[in-house]
Amino acid sequence: MRTIEKLDKYVVAPNVAFYGGFVYDGEDIFLCSDHDTDEGYDFVVNQKIENDKLITDLTREYTIKGDKTVKESSHLEIEIEKGQLIVYVEGTGYTLPEYKMVTVDEAVTQYNILRGEFNDLRTDEEESPCSNRGD
Repeated sequence: MRTIEKLDKYVVAPNVAFYGGFVYDGEDIFLCSDHDTDEGYDFVVNQKIENDKLITDLTREYTIKGDKTVKESSHLEIEIEKGQLIVYVEGTGYTLPEYKMVTVDEAVTQYNILRGEFNDLRTDEEESPCSNRGD
């Protein structure tokens, strides 16, 4: 019977969608007044940052099963800090990212490290998935 001598490296498939974003510098700023329509969908978002608050006014109207129309309307204020990353998500507008995000260059560097192109950080013990291989 053969033994496993080495495990390949696997990671969760990367999300390769790009999100426009910026780091908040502490200044008040007009962000957007967007209106997007598609078949059965209408989206309006107005956003600004004022007094360290991300302010969003949003309306959505869309059709679901049975040709029922759903209408949403919301006003949201989120306290933010200087240095905070703000990203644009289609259908939502500018928002705080749910996950840690990095620039494309940082992501490439991290994946190159995972592939072992910069430093092979494994030790000899990590070559095999178990120390008792039945030798």
